[in-house]
Amino acid sequence: MERKKESARDEHRRCTAASADPRSAGRREALKRLGRSFGALAVGSLVMSRTACAPIIDPNTITEIPISDLPQGRKIIFHANRRVELSRSGDTVEARLMVCTHEFCDLAWHEAEDNYRCACHDGKFFPDGRPKSGPVGTAMFVLPARIAGDIVIVGPAGELQLAR
Repeated sequence: MERKKESARDEHRRCTAASADPRSAGRREALKRLGRSFGALAVGSLVMSRTACAPIIDPNTITEIPISDLPQGRKIIFHANRRVELSRSGDTVEARLMVCTHEFCDLAWHEAEDNYRCACHDGKFFPDGRPKSGPVGTAMFVLPARIAGDIVIVGPAGELQLAR
């Protein structure tokens, strides 16, 4: 028995007719897959919205370090489980949250370029924390920091400030 080769048009008609039948197994499987995709999308959206609404940093945390651990210049510390850069110049200290204001990705200091750079979207900030280029439009977050005797105190953050 010779089998007749099916043309592309005939194959399309056969598949279309089968998928139009609401009882077809192919149609049911496609609807199941579509339902699972929408379910995964809904769960993912819920997770993202919960993390997006979560505070970037615990506003009540205070971190104290000995001033001897902070020489002149820059140093990264952890404050409220986040990377914070302390920058000391004489008797003053500044603290910047090492998180991009665009989508909260990590920032890194690039000495050769004299700027901060976002790991996700290549956004750049000037040394003073102002936006330089890329998708960033808001200055870096600044935390309260001060020197009290021989201790550097970071926090509490309260409402985060932006670099000027």
